Amino acid sequence: MTLSGDNVRIPYSAEHVRAGPEVEAEEIDDDVIRSLAAHYGLDDQMATAVLVAPEPEPPEDDRTRLERALRQHAPVVDPAGERLGELDAVYYDDRTGEPSWLGVRAERAPSGRVLVPTAGASFGKDEVRVAHERALVEASPAAGGERIDARTDRVLRSHFGIDVPPETGLELEWVPVEGDDSGRVETLPDGSVSIPVLEEQVVASTRTIVRERVVVRRRRESQGGRPSNEG
Repeated sequence: MTLSGDNVRIPYSAEHVRAGPEVEAEEIDDDVIRSLAAHYGLDDQMATAVLVAPEPEPPEDDRTRLERALRQHAPVVDPAGERLGELDAVYYDDRTGEPSWLGVRAERAPSGRVLVPTAGASFGKDEVRVAHERALVEASPAAGGERIDARTDRVLRSHFGIDVPPETGLELEWVPVEGDDSGRVETLPDGSVSIPVLEEQVVASTRTIVRERVVVRRRRESQGGRPSNEG
């Protein structure tokens, strides 16, 4: 069989094809395969490989395409196709676990990172196309940290015209641990609750240490996300 333009050329004459067994069922069983194999001079194994198509792969969802784009540091373009830079990080919402901001290593400032909303973005095979024009993206505040704090989140939402989500009444702050730590949940003088984040550490043997603490406070501003920047 050969492909030529819009045509498919097969090694059988039209008369030979028309004289072949008719297949009406949606599925091809062994009897039909044997009949077709005999007609076209194929053995059963070859006929099975030719006639029984493999199951199509399930379509990829946006989350899968986004994660692949991040691994490949895919180019990011605006609605007109103008290049903005490369995908450098994805920030996930702490409350929902959904991606909320794309970190783009900008063409205008390779040492910095600008943030673009995931809302309205499409993730193709070779690029990420965002819903905002290049001028608006390049004018957005730069961000290079591992998390988006509440103030930055609010500034970015205002810049891109995104509604601020309803407040939950609480906000989280990750605080590094210095020296020895009790490893217990503590109530701070202002009424906030400090919760230890534990991890195992191998010295001569495995032991559990306090890596950092999460301080839960009453929310004053909306909460941002923390990124993933694998690749």
